[in-house]
Amino acid sequence: MTKTTLTESFVTSSQSETERIASDFADKIKPPVVITLDGELGVGKTAFARGLINGLGKEGTVSSPTFGIVNEYQTEKGQTAHFDLYRVSDDDTLEMAGFFDYIEKAVVIVEWPDIVRSELGDNVIEVTIKQLHNNNREITIKR
Repeated sequence: MTKTTLTESFVTSSQSETERIASDFADKIKPPVVITLDGELGVGKTAFARGLINGLGKEGTVSSPTFGIVNEYQTEKGQTAHFDLYRVSDDDTLEMAGFFDYIEKAVVIVEWPDIVRSELGDNVIEVTIKQLHNNNREITIKR
């Protein structure tokens, strides 16, 4: 059976637009699923994650887990784990943070996913954010 890939692209001009697109996209998510966020430093990956987590039904503050590796949230769609793997260099750290347990049961959002990309399985949504001119961003979602 061949898997069909659906690609959507958006251009945003503000952080709030990025968050809104992610929040709207949350309606299309069914756990368990891994959502990878790719893009340069400062391009808006955490803003997208924040919008997505809020769209899943989490009220309140959503922040980057840069130093703690993972932030966990309870949302209307169940458990959501937001990982920032920028400083992670080995599977032991991922194992201690519960990464491999989360991907079997939760919505898992992964910033800087290169270290785990080959271990994610089939239920992955890839989000790429690119800086354009005039502070605009192009968001591409492949699922």
